[in-house]
Amino acid sequence: MNTALPPAAEAPPSLKAFLLTAVLWLPLAFFLWFVARSVVVYLPIQLADAALVAWMPSVFESVTQEFSNAIVLTRFDAAGFAATPEGRVARLSTDVDALMYCYGWPILLALVMATPLTWRLTFLQLGIGLLVLVPAQAFGIAGEILLQLSYNFGDPVRLAVEAAGASQYAIAFWYQFGYLILPPIVPVVAWILMNRRFIESIAGPFREPVAGGGGHSTGHSRGNPP
Repeated sequence: MNTALPPAAEAPPSLKAFLLTAVLWLPLAFFLWFVARSVVVYLPIQLADAALVAWMPSVFESVTQEFSNAIVLTRFDAAGFAATPEGRVARLSTDVDALMYCYGWPILLALVMATPLTWRLTFLQLGIGLLVLVPAQAFGIAGEILLQLSYNFGDPVRLAVEAAGASQYAIAFWYQFGYLILPPIVPVVAWILMNRRFIESIAGPFREPVAGGGGHSTGHSRGNPP
C-alpha cells in the first residue's frame, strides 16, 4: 500500500484491515487453486508415491497422477482372495482426490498477498510457503490411500497393510489429522514464521516497546487488491 509518506513514516495496517484484505483475497485464491489443480497436486502426489512405495514395497506398485486425482496401484498375495490361484499376485487399484488435501494453498496465498511486502518478498514467501505445504499435503493423500485399503477392500488387504506396519487405528488417526488439522494449520504457521516482524507491528498492546520508537522498512510495499 504505497503512500506519499517516506518509508520510515509508513504506518502498518490495523489488524482489522489486514484480516479484511485477506478475506477479500480468498475467492481469487481459491479460483486460482482450482484452475491450477493439476499443478497444485503434482508434487504432493509424487512425494506420496515415493514414500508409500519405499515404506511398503510389498503393497504398493505406484501412485500416479490423473488430472487432480492420485491413482493407486497395489499388489497382494492372492492366497487370501477367493477364486484366485495360490501363488499369484492380486492387483487392486483405487483413486484419491488429491486436491482435497491441498486447500492450504489458497489460505497461504491470501495471507501473503494481504501482507504489505515488496513484490520480491511476496514471490519469495509464496515459493517457500508452497514448498513447505507439500509434505503435509502428501501426508494427507497417503492417509486416505491407506484408509481406503484398510477399510474398503476386505480382510486380506487390511491384514497385508497391517503386516506392513499400519494398524487400522493408526490409519484412522492419520486420516483425520491429515485432512482436518494439517491443511489449515500449516499455511498459517508458515506465514507466521515468515512475517513475525509484521505481526508484531499489528499486535497492538501485545507488542513489546522498541527503544527510540523508530520504524524500519526495506522499501515500498506493493498495493493490495481493491
